[in-house]
Amino acid sequence: MSSAVTENEEERPNMREVLVFGGAGFIGCNLSLALTQRGFFVVVCDNLMRPGVETNLSLLRNQGQGHIAFRHCDVRDSFLVSEIVRSHS
Repeated sequence: MSSAVTENEEERPNMREVLVFGGAGFIGCNLSLALTQRGFFVVVCDNLMRPGVETNLSLLRNQGQGHIAFRHCDVRDSFLVSEIVRSHS
């Protein structure tokens, strides 16, 4: 599985960064939006396998104040998770 980086990750201002695994789900989406509203840059990691997550991801992109990046990732892939965590440390 790839870990494609999308919008804004290379362009982020000097902000505190948070990784949210499962960030396109109901709870993760709401958490991510709340974090952007509090001045964090949020990297949403999700495998996009559940119904409705594409809608949530679109909401994040539209309302995330440009402070959202997306990484396609399955948390069961420990190598990829380690790589993502290491690259955002």
